[in-house]
Amino acid sequence: MASILHGNAKTTPRIRKEIQESEESIAALAKKYNINFKTVLYWKHADSVEDKKSGPKTRPSVLTELEQQAICTVRRHLRLSLDELYIIFKPNIPKLSRYNLHRCLQYYGLSRLPKDESDGQKGKKKFKQYPVGFVHIDITEVRCETGKLYLFVAIDRKTEYVYAQLHQRMTQKAAVSFLRNLQQDCVFKITHILTDNGVQFTYNLLNEAQRPDKEHPFDELKRHLMVFLLYYNHQRPLRSLKYKTPWQALEDYYHLKPEWFHENLFQKIVGLNT
Repeated sequence: MASILHGNAKTTPRIRKEIQESEESIAALAKKYNINFKTVLYWKHADSVEDKKSGPKTRPSVLTELEQQAICTVRRHLRLSLDELYIIFKPNIPKLSRYNLHRCLQYYGLSRLPKDESDGQKGKKKFKQYPVGFVHIDITEVRCETGKLYLFVAIDRKTEYVYAQLHQRMTQKAAVSFLRNLQQDCVFKITHILTDNGVQFTYNLLNEAQRPDKEHPFDELKRHLMVFLLYYNHQRPLRSLKYKTPWQALEDYYHLKPEWFHENLFQKIVGLNT
């Protein structure tokens, strides 16, 4: 692959290599290649023959590292458009604009979503149909200025209803706490748990009665996460659900199959219930 030279470069990679391998004096090399002796000195002691990247080493941004990681995590795992990300995060990040949001995604290589593994293949296989209650659980690592956090995410395969929590550690105690809170949050009966993770999610954990230690609140990131969950579950129509929200899909199945639910989901809605 051809090298990309700096616009004002007076030498090429071939000349730089010749300078490094030559035993001639600095003055002789400067005269030979018609360049300044400082240029000869620089390339004589350089580690490579390629131009280094220009520009600031640290990228200035009005967004904090925590805010950028929250945006990238949501973009990477839920594949939302730039406008949808802007709608979700703007209420809690006043300095957010479409411009600095695009710059953030571009810096982390997410300005264009990666294609699915099945893209370009003929005859895509459809996902197996599951009833309400088959919940897939996954864990993703979130990096911020204070260190690493772990985002636990559960999604119902049928309605795509999402529940998520942040934890400091990816431990069995955190898994137990997450599963208990998930069970309290879901209006439907959880019949199966599907996960790619290992010891954090085993069925033996569901029977443990020990309460985990109180977790650090992570107020800022949790606020962003709560805003997103409310938007995703109650306001965002999904093409896979025929342009209904996950909550609307739950309502439809509540009328069709009430035995799948352990409580009246209309009582979970804020406001008057009709």
